[in-house]
Amino acid sequence: MSRKFKRMSSAVTAFCMMAAMAVPFGSASITADAVTWKCGDVDNDGRVTMTDSVQLTKYLNGMVDLVDYTKADTNGDCIVDIVDSRILTMFLGESVTSLPHTRYGGGSRYATVGAQSVNELKNYTVFDAKTGEALDGYALDPNPVVDNSRVAVGEDTRYRDDSLSGVVKIINTDGSFGTGFVVDAHTIATAAHCVFDVGKYNQSYGSFENSNSRIESIVFVNALGSVCKEITDPCEVHVPNALIVNAKNNYIDPSVYGEKMSQYDYALITVSEDLSEYACFDLGITTDGIMQDSRKLYCTGFPKYAVGADVNNEYGRNNRFTGEGYMLPDDDIAPERRLRYDIDTSGGNSGGPVYVKTDVGNTTYYTVIGIHTRYVDYGVSNGGTQMTTELLHFYKNNPYLMW
Repeated sequence: MSRKFKRMSSAVTAFCMMAAMAVPFGSASITADAVTWKCGDVDNDGRVTMTDSVQLTKYLNGMVDLVDYTKADTNGDCIVDIVDSRILTMFLGESVTSLPHTRYGGGSRYATVGAQSVNELKNYTVFDAKTGEALDGYALDPNPVVDNSRVAVGEDTRYRDDSLSGVVKIINTDGSFGTGFVVDAHTIATAAHCVFDVGKYNQSYGSFENSNSRIESIVFVNALGSVCKEITDPCEVHVPNALIVNAKNNYIDPSVYGEKMSQYDYALITVSEDLSEYACFDLGITTDGIMQDSRKLYCTGFPKYAVGADVNNEYGRNNRFTGEGYMLPDDDIAPERRLRYDIDTSGGNSGGPVYVKTDVGNTTYYTVIGIHTRYVDYGVSNGGTQMTTELLHFYKNNPYLMW
């Protein structure tokens, strides 16, 4: 098996971005309150220039944090994503005359509610994806700030959807399965509990080797609903230590999971195969204002059951379903790290993307703002882990990934 570090590609990307800058970013003495609010002024220097476009690209690739998320939200939809980058490029090229430009998925108002920055040092443990053996551990420092399984909600409205080949089914050797989605050529995002058996770790074993679910295969389904690819030799699984420690120290019941683990329920899987053709998702950060604009959310995955479906995912079937809904207010435990919504889900949906769709010209962008993980109120709402600066760093700019 060919194993390569992602470190090289990350360094090359960073070098190219820096080389494209005509001038350095502004002085570090500039603060969020030092200049007048101006949409598109991502680096907070009082002007909208090419350096703002570079800064936004670096942020979406997990390389830096932002001073003010609202300035980066160039279409006012309360999500910072690739669509904002595209609009900013159009504005700098004078094909868009003013910002925010709300034609492409734009909100009904300016994004006045900012996201709370989640950008702390985080430790991770690496497991062999086939044996469950703990291989290593590492820490991701905070990004620098450059001043420049749940149930259906009401009537089940999910529908069969084989259009997104980047949503995959993760099957474990114990017969359990969940969902994941491709984020780049060698990386699949999912929920931690889909690849790390928190219940087994908690009960008695107390060792990494006996806690990790072994991955049997990762299944890709084409637009006809048929299996088009199956990976049986994934490389590594990376899990946040914050989830592992809580699994070790607490018995697994709904209240403990909800309070201590759900905010860290995310993971990644690396594979040696090139998955570029399946990488249809971008990652983005949402602000609280999305609830005011009633932006529709989607969650696609491989639920074990979907009410009214001709076929579900029993007996080895691999059927993808999509549910639709809207954001709901989260509780006060960790609203900056968690999402709550009224999308229908069921067992097997865990690890699937929670995303929005935005059409720009003839292109549809799929921006993931969270990873589905749990039910919150039985029959009322479901929830997931929210995309944050930390997760952008983890998935998009992680020098410790091997394949």
